[in-house]
Amino acid sequence: MRILLFLPVFLLAVGSVAWVHDDVETTFEVVILESLDENTARDVVPVFEAELDARLLADRRRAHFIRAHVPPGGPLPLPQGYRLVDADLVVSFGKAAAEHGDQALRGTATPHLFAYLPRDLALSLSEVRAGEGRSPATGITGHLPRGAAFAIARQLLASRNGAPLNIGILYRANSDTSFSAMRLSAEAAASHDFVALPFTLASDADTASLLGAVGDAAAAAAASELEVDAFWLAMDAAAPLDLVVRTIETRTGHPVVYAPSEAAVAAGALMALAPEPLATAREAAALAKRLLDGAVPADLPLRAPHRVDLSLNLETADYLGIVPSHQLMELARGRLFR
Repeated sequence: MRILLFLPVFLLAVGSVAWVHDDVETTFEVVILESLDENTARDVVPVFEAELDARLLADRRRAHFIRAHVPPGGPLPLPQGYRLVDADLVVSFGKAAAEHGDQALRGTATPHLFAYLPRDLALSLSEVRAGEGRSPATGITGHLPRGAAFAIARQLLASRNGAPLNIGILYRANSDTSFSAMRLSAEAAASHDFVALPFTLASDADTASLLGAVGDAAAAAAASELEVDAFWLAMDAAAPLDLVVRTIETRTGHPVVYAPSEAAVAAGALMALAPEPLATAREAAALAKRLLDGAVPADLPLRAPHRVDLSLNLETADYLGIVPSHQLMELARGRLFR
C-alpha cells in the first residue's frame, strides 16, 4: 500500500525533472579563463556560474561552462582541438587570462567579457574602443577610480604624528602604468612625499624573478639618499603580493603602506583596497547575460567595480603611529589583521 501511495509522487517528481529539462530551449557555451589567486578564484567563479545560470534559466536557457586556469606565460589549457572562437561567450578573470583571451579573439566576432581587468589592459582596450573598430570586448576593471586608495591612505596618514614619510611607489617600468598620473593622485597627501621606484620585469617572469626584482628595487631605494621609509605596491593583484610584502620587509626593514590584496595585508601591509569578489562576480554575470542576449560589447562601457573591500593591518598601523578612524574601522570590519 505504501508503495502504491509513493508511486504517484515519484512519477510526478520524475515528470517535473523531465519538464524542466525539456523546457530549456537554448544552451550557450561559455568559456571561463581565470588567472586569479586560488582563494579569489574559489570565491568568484562558482558565484559567477550560478548567477549566470539563474539569469538564463528565467528565460528557459542555460549555460554549459568550460573552465580553464591560465598560468602566466603558459598555453591555454583547453580541450584538444577546441578554439575560443567556437564559444558563444568568453569570460576572462585576471590579467593572464585577459591577455590570452584578447590575443585569441582579436579581430573576431566572439564576445569577450573581462573581469578584474588590470589598468594597463583597461587603457589599451579603451583606446581600441575609441577608434574606428568595434571591439568585441567589455568588462569590469580590477582597479578602483584613480585616487581612491590615496584618499583612504590620506585619512590614515593624517592621524600620524612625527616627520613626513617618504613613500616609494614600486611599479613595473615596462608596463603601461603611469607614475606621473599616480603622483597627481597622491599630491592630496601633501604632508608625505611619494617617489617613483620603477623596476623591470619580463612579462613571462616567474615568482622568483618578481621577488628578486622588487626586493632589489626596494633595497636600493632604502639605502639611497631617497631615504624611503615605506613602500606602495602599484602592481597587478594577481601577483603573489603576500610574498612581495614579506620580501620587502625582510630586505629593507620598512613596511608596505598599500598593496591591492587582502593577503598582502595579512602579511603585513598597512592597507588594501580591492574589488569585493562576490559583488564583482554578480556584476560580471549581469554583463554576461546582456552579451548572450545580443548586446554589442562595444556599446557597453567599461566600468569600475561597484563595491570594494578595505583591509587594515593594525600592527603595522601601530608601528607607523597611525590611529585608524572609527569610520575606517567599521568599513574594514571582518578584514582587520594583526
